[in-house]
Amino acid sequence: MGRLRNLASRRPFLFVVLLILGSLVVAGLAATLAVVLFGVDQTGSRLGLIGNLTATFCLVFLLWRFGWLEAAGIASWGGWRAWSAALVLLVYYLLELTYSFFGEFSFSVPAAAVSGLRVPGVIIGGTFEEVLFRGAVLYALVRIWGTTRTGVLRAVSVSALLFGLVHSANAIGGDPSEILGQMGVALLEGIWWAAIVVRWGSLWPTVLIHAVTNWVLRTKALGLADYHGTPRSYALAVLLGLPLAAWGVWCILRTDLEHHREGPTSHE
Repeated sequence: MGRLRNLASRRPFLFVVLLILGSLVVAGLAATLAVVLFGVDQTGSRLGLIGNLTATFCLVFLLWRFGWLEAAGIASWGGWRAWSAALVLLVYYLLELTYSFFGEFSFSVPAAAVSGLRVPGVIIGGTFEEVLFRGAVLYALVRIWGTTRTGVLRAVSVSALLFGLVHSANAIGGDPSEILGQMGVALLEGIWWAAIVVRWGSLWPTVLIHAVTNWVLRTKALGLADYHGTPRSYALAVLLGLPLAAWGVWCILRTDLEHHREGPTSHE
């Protein structure tokens, strides 16, 4: 554990890359063991839930051993302002995404599609990604690059870029526009979701936004045969997502960042 802390302090970018890859490997191994040892259906939703849940527990344990739980936003639920802002932003985001990808301002989903996607799996999937990117990765970078606005903006930008790169893999083998679209949408999400954590010190409002957004979009897509986003839909989603990213930058610039300090921010 001491070697990992030293790596986090001296080579923060290498640390977060290894953390992301290691978390994905843990999730994959847990899912594989569930199939081999317990005969879990490879096509069912439980497989992803098991993998993501295992990786989340490992990440939380690591953050606990590092003493980072509070600084990473996991030990705080946030105040009413954080949840109020999250709900307002979530409504706008759902409206713009459903319009961009489905051509309508509606949260409704086909009844047949609701049963096709289990809520626990969506919640755990969103929690895993938030603990990884807005918790561990973001704080590891803020801790070493400092709590100045320049340092935090740098950390937010890098964590959002890594988030976008990982999500671009969802479309590997597909149309190049879909790969770029997935990356662009996730990158913008990574900016304003990180701003919520930076501003209010809690990861949980972003878990809510992440989980609800995934559930609505995936269930609506399940109601359509072989649905894929088009270049136009991704371009529109990025365009309409820019105000949220701009709000995120503005929010960071107006935030007192002292609460992110954990003693010296470099070379402990």
